[in-house]
Amino acid sequence: MTNISRDIFKAIHEGKWLQLEYRNKQAEITHYWFAIENIDIEKRMLVGSGLHLAKYTVQNDMRIYISEILSTQIVDGTYMPQNRKLLEDIKVNSEKYDFIFSKSRNLRVLNYLSDCNKLEGLPALNTNFHLIEQFDDATACKNQPFPLSENQFSQIIDNFSKQTKRKTEKGQRDIQQLCLNLLSIHTQKGLYVLAYREMLLDVQNKTLRPSEDILFNKEFSYISETKEQIEKDSISNFIDADDLFLLSDFYANIEEIENIISSRIGKKQLIDDRPYFLCLYRRCNVDLEKEYEGILQMYKNANVTIPIQAFFGELKENSPNKYLTPITVLDKNINLDQLLSIHNAMNYPVSYIQGPPGTGKTNTIINTIITAFFNGKTVLFASYNNHPIDTVFEKLSSLKYYRNDRNKTIEIIPFPVLRLGNNDKVKESLKYIRALYDKTKNITIYPETLMRNRDEKIDEITQLVELLKRHREAVDLRERKETLESLLDNSSDMEFKLVLESNQLSQIKKRLDAIGKISDEDAIKLLDFDSEKEFRKYLFYTSADYIQNLALPEYKDLLEIVFMGDEEKQVIAFNRYISNTENLKLLQNIFPIICTTCISAHKLGGAEPIFDMTIIDEASQCNTAVSLVPIIRGNALMLVGDPQQLNPVITLDVNINENLKENYTVSDDYDYISNSIYKSFLANDAVSEEILLHNHYRCTKEII
Repeated sequence: MTNISRDIFKAIHEGKWLQLEYRNKQAEITHYWFAIENIDIEKRMLVGSGLHLAKYTVQNDMRIYISEILSTQIVDGTYMPQNRKLLEDIKVNSEKYDFIFSKSRNLRVLNYLSDCNKLEGLPALNTNFHLIEQFDDATACKNQPFPLSENQFSQIIDNFSKQTKRKTEKGQRDIQQLCLNLLSIHTQKGLYVLAYREMLLDVQNKTLRPSEDILFNKEFSYISETKEQIEKDSISNFIDADDLFLLSDFYANIEEIENIISSRIGKKQLIDDRPYFLCLYRRCNVDLEKEYEGILQMYKNANVTIPIQAFFGELKENSPNKYLTPITVLDKNINLDQLLSIHNAMNYPVSYIQGPPGTGKTNTIINTIITAFFNGKTVLFASYNNHPIDTVFEKLSSLKYYRNDRNKTIEIIPFPVLRLGNNDKVKESLKYIRALYDKTKNITIYPETLMRNRDEKIDEITQLVELLKRHREAVDLRERKETLESLLDNSSDMEFKLVLESNQLSQIKKRLDAIGKISDEDAIKLLDFDSEKEFRKYLFYTSADYIQNLALPEYKDLLEIVFMGDEEKQVIAFNRYISNTENLKLLQNIFPIICTTCISAHKLGGAEPIFDMTIIDEASQCNTAVSLVPIIRGNALMLVGDPQQLNPVITLDVNINENLKENYTVSDDYDYISNSIYKSFLANDAVSEEILLHNHYRCTKEII
């Protein structure tokens, strides 16, 4: 699917105009706006209305060939009535439209998530945008369109066209919304627009059309003329959480809302409920439309990764890898559940690890990464927040190796893990790369010793896998046993109780007896910790071997960047280097483990599978839209989280979310506000296994 197809799909579902570059019958290149009213499937044409951008006139009943459209761009802030029959036909008979957009269900989900993310962007007032003054509040309350003069109409068209052209030429991700002020606060930092109606340009009727819903900004930023963020503000500074319900009936409660705000602000701050036009500017940290093109390309090339199939509910079976992967762990601080989690992550393309606080999730992640490294796999480790990433990076970058010499020297293993992220993190990382290079360049490495150690580890795997299978079966049986016993306790039907006890319950007990008791110690015995020092030695020299690759001729460009003197130029050059997929693959030969936030993952090569696996920590607190960025880049996926904890913090207005869900007919499984990436995957993936970490290490039995 092309960008043109995606934009056509988006324009139809959201009722927006397209800015087109089109080749006409005379082979001339023309530019105009187009509103899609229907699709002529037989002739493969779009049917609708066009706006001449020089004359500001609308031509109805236009027909244009889809194949002659050279480029498109959605014109944000415009309005066109949706053709509900067309929308329903695309949904029900999607195969008819495969020539223009295939996998329409998936495209609806991706467009919905992309729009939610854009409209959740932190808003600010665009002080450079001036349009119309004076507006009748009663008109806005009645939700009636505002007629534009010819001069006003042409001004808006010109402004929108410039914004759209700027997006195309400079790849800008930011959006602007023309709004009607309903309630703002003049603070010492600037104007906080709290309540507003979005004003949509109805091109056909030359009017500004107020949105049906009143929208609210839970957060706001104050931006300078250079568009740099200065400071962020929150609605909680003006209205207590207990009073936010008043916003649900804004006009009925407006007086009480203003009184509450007045009691919270200083004398120099003023409430402004005058109706006037303003423009909101929303900055997007990542272009999800560009990222999601990677998913659409997978479908086009028929090489969709299994994690993406699982996300869209297309996974039919949970097939393991052809060859079992050996498990390696750092020490005896491990239990059966954690080992089973590592085994699943390394041998199945999608795995879910549910771990309440204190159950050893971080330890599981670290040992999964160690196992992946031992088996020559590349890993992208991500999370929405910095804290879990920093925790794992610090542990991996401070692993110790105790030399067997007279002084019992302690060495820090130069483990090839790289922490990336924003520009400050990149600066730190470049210093870190240089330090590792200087530390390891003179270390002598004996490859035959490394291979011997690896071969010994592989011999352990068969017995451990059998033990873990028995453990998993025992866990499932015990859970079924508890369920049946609960049914017996709460049932008064003697015949029902007799059937349960004599048939199902007795069979479960018999199978549990046959499996026998399996302890953590049984597994630890199979992992041969007598050679732990040798394994640390293996990690030390193998890590050094990876870092020494930096001296190879193919890394000349990267080495020059690492030793640059100017930090700012160095960061720019490095970000440009890793944005290239081939360069990133070279970097993986030095640093096979890369840690970064979900948002910053977009800096890593193109939107395509580059890593053997992606691991996301605190996945139950990661929003669905942005978390797909690192997931796209991995051939396998391990999600770690606790769905019983709070969902991601989402500031998107509820009304905006509901309108987008309705436009794209998206199911609740993908709801941007009520779901995390963990919940969305579990809701749509019926075959992959979820492992629960049972052992608590930070809680007393009474709390558990």
